[in-house]
Amino acid sequence: MVPTISVILPTFRRPQLLKVALASLARSEGCAPTEVEVIVVDNNSGDVTPTVVSDIARDFPFPLRYVLEKVQGVSVARNRGAAEARGALFVYMDEDQQIHPGYLARVPQTYVETKADCFGGWLGYVGAEKFPSWLWTVIGRVGQRDFGPQVRSLGIRDGRLAGGNMILPREVFARFGGFRTDVGPNGKNTTYGEDLDLQDRILAAGGTVFYDPALRQNHYLDPERMKRSYYLSRAFQAGRGEYRLHRNEWAAAARLFGIPLFLWRRTVSAGLQAIARGLSKPEQSFNFLCRFLSDVGQCREAFALRGNPKLISINPAS
Repeated sequence: MVPTISVILPTFRRPQLLKVALASLARSEGCAPTEVEVIVVDNNSGDVTPTVVSDIARDFPFPLRYVLEKVQGVSVARNRGAAEARGALFVYMDEDQQIHPGYLARVPQTYVETKADCFGGWLGYVGAEKFPSWLWTVIGRVGQRDFGPQVRSLGIRDGRLAGGNMILPREVFARFGGFRTDVGPNGKNTTYGEDLDLQDRILAAGGTVFYDPALRQNHYLDPERMKRSYYLSRAFQAGRGEYRLHRNEWAAAARLFGIPLFLWRRTVSAGLQAIARGLSKPEQSFNFLCRFLSDVGQCREAFALRGNPKLISINPAS
């Protein structure tokens, strides 16, 4: 029997967190074993991940498959999972997240109610109440998603779903070509924005993106990500990814040293705002510093790609 849901779970060198993520899937309620399959895409970890999956598969309530993807990159791994999937709905989660017991049973209900081209839900960090105040100013953009207590559509000017809590119907994934592989974490030259880009393309084509708070996942925050340096680096890399996503539409912009003039202006403005916030509202200064570094990252990428300001193709699979 063909399953309704294919859970696609990319992983890279985090076998202990993978065990916890799979344990949360095993606790799912209201789903028959024939309705769900789980695909773990090992992104060339070179560790005990295959053994972890095979051991868990023996007593797992749903069919559990291991797939090795040697090409590094979360976008590549997600696309590979879709290529292997048999279900009608692709459910993406990350190895550092855990779904609530009713999540999988809710997925087809949300799809029937919304007919969305892409949908997902609430994402919150475990132990967030103990986080320092500076961290709260950035995690709403980076690792948490909360768009309110009601099912609602997300428009062009709204926030975006997290890639680790996102569901796409099979035909929508095929129509839009999946995740772009020139952006997104890849272990070497990390950028971000592959999940935002896919949602933006769906919306630009007249499609719909929905948020359902009943689709709940908890997010584990690695101790390394409790450091300011992590978010400063991530903001810079996110800026690099954002420039890549927009460089086609910005190709005709007036430039200085290969950098669009409006990016120069925006970066200077963001730097001045960061300084002003640091003097007037120190508790908000870190968030503004991250925004400044994101703009710096865009400028860096524009300079690095100055000989090729326009992409030849934006085929996600290329």
